[in-house]
Formats: sequence, C-alpha cells, structure tokens
Amino acid sequence: MTLAAGTKLGPYEVVAPVGAGGMGEVYRARDTRLGRDVAVKVLPAAIASDPDRLRRFEQEARAIGALNHPNILAVYDIGAHDGAPYLVTELLEGETLRGLLGGGPLSARRATEIALQIASGLFAAHEKGIIHRDLKPDNLFITRDGRVKILDFGLAKLAAAPGAGGDEAATLATMASHGAAKTSPGAVLGTAGYMSPEQVRGLPVDHRSDIFSFGSLLYEMLAGARPFRGESSVETMNAILKEDPPDLAAGDKKIPPAMDRIVRRCLEKSPERRFQSASDLAFAIETLSGSAISSAPRQPAAAAPAAGRSLAWPLAAVAALAIAVIAFFLGGRLLKPAPATFRDVVYGRGYIGAARFTPDGDSIVYSAAWRGKPAEIFTSRLDSIAARSLGLPDTELLAVSRTGDLGISMGRHALLWWTEQGTLGRVPLSGGAARPVMEQAGDADISFDGKEFAVVRFTDAQRTLEYPIGKVLFATKGWVSHPRISPGRDAVAFLDHQFIGDDRGYVSVVDLAGHVKRLTPEWSGENGLAWSPDGREVWFSAGLDTEGSSIYAVTLDGKVRVVLSTAADLQLHDISSDGRALLGELRESSDISVGRFGRQPDLLLDIPDESATAAAISDDGSMLAAIFSGAGGGHDYSTYAVKSDGSGEIRLGDGAAIAISPDGKWVLAVSPSSPSKFVLYPTGAGQARPMDLSPVESLVTGNGSWSRDGAKVLFAGKQQGIAAAGYLLDLRSGRVRAVTPEGAAAVMLLSPAGDTVLARVEGAGFALYPVSGGTPQPVKGIEKEDVPLRWDTSGNKLYVWDGKMPVQIALVDPRTGERKNWLKVEPGDASGLLYGSVLITPDGRSYAYRF
Repeated sequence: MTLAAGTKLGPYEVVAPVGAGGMGEVYRARDTRLGRDVAVKVLPAAIASDPDRLRRFEQEARAIGALNHPNILAVYDIGAHDGAPYLVTELLEGETLRGLLGGGPLSARRATEIALQIASGLFAAHEKGIIHRDLKPDNLFITRDGRVKILDFGLAKLAAAPGAGGDEAATLATMASHGAAKTSPGAVLGTAGYMSPEQVRGLPVDHRSDIFSFGSLLYEMLAGARPFRGESSVETMNAILKEDPPDLAAGDKKIPPAMDRIVRRCLEKSPERRFQSASDLAFAIETLSGSAISSAPRQPAAAAPAAGRSLAWPLAAVAALAIAVIAFFLGGRLLKPAPATFRDVVYGRGYIGAARFTPDGDSIVYSAAWRGKPAEIFTSRLDSIAARSLGLPDTELLAVSRTGDLGISMGRHALLWWTEQGTLGRVPLSGGAARPVMEQAGDADISFDGKEFAVVRFTDAQRTLEYPIGKVLFATKGWVSHPRISPGRDAVAFLDHQFIGDDRGYVSVVDLAGHVKRLTPEWSGENGLAWSPDGREVWFSAGLDTEGSSIYAVTLDGKVRVVLSTAADLQLHDISSDGRALLGELRESSDISVGRFGRQPDLLLDIPDESATAAAISDDGSMLAAIFSGAGGGHDYSTYAVKSDGSGEIRLGDGAAIAISPDGKWVLAVSPSSPSKFVLYPTGAGQARPMDLSPVESLVTGNGSWSRDGAKVLFAGKQQGIAAAGYLLDLRSGRVRAVTPEGAAAVMLLSPAGDTVLARVEGAGFALYPVSGGTPQPVKGIEKEDVPLRWDTSGNKLYVWDGKMPVQIALVDPRTGERKNWLKVEPGDASGLLYGSVLITPDGRSYAYRF
C-alpha cells in the first residue's frame, strides 16, 4: 500500500515517502496537532491479520514508548489506517553507525563517546525488561548533533513469528525511514556477525546477550572490522561459539589497554563472565573516558577515574598495615595535580581495624590487635611514633564525634566472614568507663555532636541501617557496612553489599525519610567510606576486576572520579575537617590446613591463590571444595576440587562452591553476580549441570549441606518480598522449596537422612525442623553463639564450634544436651588473625581449617 502526499492517518498528514522494506513503508509526515515532522511506518497486512502478532506489536510499542530516553528512538503513537497498523516515531537527521563506519575505524575517543551513549540507552531498556536482540551498526543512528539513537527495540521479537524474515523484522523500520540499506530477506534472527553465543545455539537470552552484541559493535568501531568473520553465516556463527577475536592492539592500532579489557569482557562466551548489567558497562566506559583514552601511564595523583580489582572474599589475615596521611585535598577541591604527600603514622605486625582523626586533627584513634593479642584502642599524635592504649581490652573503634565521644564495639566477633557484631558502646576519648548502648550491633557511626548513632543491626532474617537507633532507614537480606553520617546530619552514606560473604557492592546514601539512592554501579570489592568536609562528595575505597583497590570520590548525583590510585591496596579510614585523608595499606593472606585426628602436624596446603577458601569437605576427608577469589579467581570467582593430601587441585569452573557431595564426586557452586544460577560440577569425568532456581537466590556460599544419599542439598536462600529461609534443592528434579520458617537461614545443617534441618531462628535459638513439615523440636546444649559444623555419622550428634579462636570443637547431642570436647586447632602464628572457617568429616577424624 503506497500512500500519496496529503493522506491523513489520524492527525498525521503524509508529506513524502522515505523508504520501504519487506516489513512496511515509512513516510515523512506532519503532526497537525503539534506542528512537528515525524516518521510514520505503516506495517503490512500480514501483521494486521495475525491477532497475536498485532497484540505483541502494540504491547512492545507501548513499552518502548514509556522509556523516554535520549539514546532510544522515541515512539510517539500507534494506530491503524484502512486496517493496517502504523507506528509514529521521531524523525531523525543524520546517518547510521554503518554509514559512519564506511570511512574506516573510529578514534578511541569517538568510539568511547558513542559506546557510552549506547550503553546508557541499553540500561534504560533493560530496566524495563526490553532486550534488543539485534544490536548492530544498522540499528544505531548518529544524529547531526552527535546524539546516538538505538532503533527498533522489540521488533526483533516479531521476527520470531512464522512467516517473516528474522533480520528484516529486527531492522526494517528505522533503517528504511532514515535511508539505510535494505535488509536481506530470510536472514537469521539477530544478524550472524553480532549474535551472542546463546543466540547462535537457540537458547533463551537475557540482557547479557545485548552486552555481547555491544562488544562486537565496540570492537568494530575500534578495529574497522567485525570480531567474528567467516565465508558464510554458518562459519561466522561457528567463530562466535569457538574462537577469540583477533587482538585489538595488533599492528599500529593505539587501543588503550583498559578499552581492550572492556571489549573482551563483553565478548566472553559465558554470559556469567560478561558485565552483568549495562549500568556497570556504562560506568566502566565513563571511567575510561576520563582517563584512559591515552595509552600513557597514569600519574599517582591524577584525579581521573580508573578501574580497581576484586578484593576477593574474606580478609583472613592481615600481616601488616600502614596508615598514611595524604594532604592534597582541601575544602572539597583538588587544589592542583601535584603528587600527594604521605607520612606513615602506624605500622606493625598485626591487624588495624577502624582509624579516625581526633576532633582537633592533631592525633588519630585506632583499634589494633598486635602480635596475636586481643584488639584494643590506641591513640597516637601525628608528630610522634608513640601510641597510648585507652585501657579498653577486647574493644574495637567504630567512630569519633567532634565532641570527643567514641563509638566502640565490645566483645566484637565474626558472624560470617566479612560480617561482625558486638555490643555498641560509648566512651569519652579522655578516658573513663564505657557505657553499653545496644547489643548485636555491626558497624556504626556517631553524629558530629555526639548525640545520635547510625548503626547496622543484624538479625537472621535481614540487616537494617538505623539512624537514630530504632528508626530503620534501610533493610536488606544482604549486608551493610561503613555507615557514615553526613556533615549536615541529614543523610547516611553506606556500602550496600548484596551477597553475604562477598565484599562486592555499591556506594549508597539514604536520607532521613528513608529514600535510598545508589551513587555508583557495583564494585568487585569495597572497604572504606567517608564524607568530604563540605558534604558534596562521598569518598570510598574500592576495586574492580583484578586491579588494586583505589580511592574514589562520588558526588550525590553519581559522578565518580579517582582521588588516588597506586600499586598498593588502599583503604580509606577518615577525612579530617581540613581535608587530610587517613589511609590504610592492606596486605592480606590466608592459609588452608588439613589434619587427621591424633596425627601431628597438620598439612599446610600449597594453593596458588592468596585468598582461597575451603568451603566443604567430603565424608572421607580426601577432597575439599574450594573457592579461589584472588586475582586469578575471576569476576565471579572459581570453584576448585582440592585433594587433601596436597597432591593438587582441579579447576571445575566459575562460581563459588556451596557444598560437596558425601562421596566427593560433585560440587555445587553459585554465581555471586547471579545468585539464582547454580552449577553442579563433577570432580571427575562428566559434564557440568547448570540450574536456574529463579525466583530463589542463594544468600551465601559455603553454607550448604548434602544428604547422605546425594539427592538433596540445603542452602540459605531468599525470594522477593519473603524473609530468608532454608531451601532444599532436589538435585534429580531441580525443584527447590523452603523447609525452614522465614528468618531461619543463618546457621543450618541437613541431617544425613535428609529428613531434618537444624536451624537457628532469631530470638528463639536453635531448633530441629522436619523437612516434611510439623512441629519443630527444641535443641539442647548449643548456645546462640555456637557454630554447628556437621552431623556425625549416626546423625544423632553434632560437631559444634564455639566460634572463637583457637578453635575448640565439641560433640553435642542436641536432644539431651550432652557435650564433649572433641578437637582443638589453631594456627602457628596468630598475628593479624581476623577469623577462620572450620570443616570436619562425619566420623570426626579428618578436618580442614582456614585462617
């Protein structure tokens, strides 16, 4: 159907044809109501005669029309003319990215500018649940003023309906409407050169498929050629599945290494190894655009964004740490790009906790555990190397007010790796007795006037941020750390971690009305936070991927800059009123040892990962399931099978181990960035078995237990709107169901027979819950601070750790309360020791521990 000039389609008057394709004809038209020119695409009668396709077209058009994003083609209206549906969009002037690439590869700066706009548009679409599925140069339009527009969202889905050419369905309208080349009929869905591996295989796709296609686009912009090429579509798709793209930096191309890393991460074959959101991708590109367009090395004090590294998992032992004063920041402004000045003020063999400036700025207060002794609080003048203890044993610093009051944590102990709690107290800096304020408190801050606390409260069901105490501003099933009250006392900044046991997370801020805003995308590791003196920025220490932790600053509208990046692993402790920053240098290590009851000495395993974690042990003690989370572990870590005789380890795949089967033949792992994605890995010959447990998500690794018959695994999980609970996974069917009450998920063990779950409920202690339902049985002989480790061989008694170090394990009958000391283990050197984890076999003869 060809429309003549002057034809009316509702309020739209046709001016002239623009183009035509197999999916319809496009016209320049005048909106007579608003007096503007628009593009009107009239779709063919085949769509009008198919009610299902017409319904989906209307739904998708409405969804896209609701996006309202500057980098997505605006959809104004839908309607019908003589039974043929039409779509009204904005009219663009310029050329497609395909036309722009006709002149050869783009400069790194130009490619970065375009890529950032594409990523921003994708994020807006993905937030609405819209996946493009055919992202390519033909579907990207560059307007005359440099604005990038993503075209044809949703139409790729129409191509899946019978009777229409896939490529045309994905690209027709705007390509024709803006003079792009017509598509070839009969092309496969998604265009071969830009499809993701999961598209090639015909598997279901999610937003990460678009991220792969984005990587292909960015590669082509930089190299002037597609990353995957073949003589035919089949050969091209085979290359996507099996080959790596040619090196971007080959020849005389001046591609920044950071840009190359972004491209290659987008083009990972496995979706789990790519950027997990377009928001994170946009952030990485924005970081690059400020500092890495030149391939020249970065100066230490450059105030430009840069990537960090994964901080791995729990900090098991800090052998040494230095606090330094950095003096290039004053009044919230970077005075000049001169090198920062440093001065070491504390150094020793042990662990330094929180550190703060005193109100006058002439001294610092810090907590430390030197050479294996309990933690206590010290004060030291900046012009002296002498330190004075405040005489508060087994106490750690949390905060310092401008009035000289200290917020402290008494009896602080590890709950689970990164998470710790104790009794919140207050004590004058000048000395005196501590006054308890609140039990079961995690991190805390005190207001400048010393009147109110912002505190993190831990329960088995959730973690809450309260300010003042009793007023909940934020709640999460993950965990919260480093709360800091703003100088104006009208907001609290904090680190928001989504996955218990993992230090990845976001920098967020919440106001007194409970309105929460994430200021940054996700970082692989975060470890410190403070407000700038003027309250305009939040400074924090964090890292991305495999590089060192650096100091960053973010404004309240989300603009991130680098403050300091060095070869050291940095931690931000505090900022003084005159702009000096108190930094710590982190030096971490951990060891895994295995032992046999009654046999000495224990065997220290030689594992090539500085942050490896022993997650589970097989029933016979011959095999460990381990998590490698250091620099070589990858973004989502790696699961390994480790032989307990020290003869070697085998990488099983991505993810973090949850549990190992009784016979040591299978390991269950979870992806921290996608906690609904589980994988069952064979430790010997066989194929990995992926499982998607949506909408259930795992809460923590290393907290699973396997039934003796190998058929069921218990793990801590959550669902949207439901408190955390214990979930039982049937490995044969893949089904998952809750088997404990809401809130009973922190400490759990499945009985060997798979019929009973030991779990702790907040405020009620431990109980035994029948898997089939029914009344729970009370538990005797186990205190709320205890950590049950394993059922014994009979299934009648439990090995229980008191949670302290050195480790003392007892054998407890939960029905009678009978308790017998069984095993004591401790490392040879306790200097800097933070916490550990312990594994034991059902017969109690073999064990493993990590410190």
